Amino acid sequence: MKKFFLFIAFLSSLLNGFSVTAQNKKRDKECSAFTINTSNSTIKFEVLSNKESFHPEEALTYYWYSTNKILETKGGYDGKLLHGQYSCFYMNNNLKEKGKFKKGLKDGEWITWFESGKIMEIITWKGGIRSGKYKSFDETGRPVLEAEYKKGMLNGKMTTYLRGEVSDVKIYRNDKEVPPKVKKEKRKEKGNESNKKIDPNSKKKTLKERWNKLFKKDKKDQKDKPVTSPTKPVKEKKKFFNRFHKNKNKENDSKTTTNTGKN
Repeated sequence: MKKFFLFIAFLSSLLNGFSVTAQNKKRDKECSAFTINTSNSTIKFEVLSNKESFHPEEALTYYWYSTNKILETKGGYDGKLLHGQYSCFYMNNNLKEKGKFKKGLKDGEWITWFESGKIMEIITWKGGIRSGKYKSFDETGRPVLEAEYKKGMLNGKMTTYLRGEVSDVKIYRNDKEVPPKVKKEKRKEKGNESNKKIDPNSKKKTLKERWNKLFKKDKKDQKDKPVTSPTKPVKEKKKFFNRFHKNKNKENDSKTTTNTGKN
């Protein structure tokens, strides 16, 4: 059984090898490799061997090769379209730019570097249109900007950095900034807070004031009321009875005087 499995593994490796060589041969027939030396860089790239016959889109920028130069034209081309790997180097052999072309259009992830070797920016393309994540960095390697694109337009979160720290975050939709959503309750709270400056100890003060006011009222009421002793009503009763008896005595005296006068 082991020999059988080993034989199957050997056959699969052979088939994979044949498929890779077939793809490479097809690619060799399809593409041709070139190198261009300029005053400040060296460029290695691939182009389509056969001239493509298709109608280019007006809004897209095509990269093509002619007379030992790489040219770029919007909405058209007149040479061999770049197709496959693209690499550009500084004079110190550090990478300057690297990416991939597909029938003259940038496709996939493209990276550019500073001459020091640190990444400058990362751009994602899809058929010659920015689509996906974008990142840029300063010469020290700290992030400067992060954004998301869809069909060439800002679509999603855009974060800006200052000295490597987040300074601003915005949301975009179809290249337009989306204002942040604020709930009605939060707006009311913010309005009340802005109109009224609330003292953190105000609640304690109001409770104390209420408490003091209640006691002050009770004290005032007690002061205003006449002070009565428990013996006072008894005295009043005595006075009343004394007056009553005095009046009766007066009446009796008057009666006696009238009676004596008659006699």
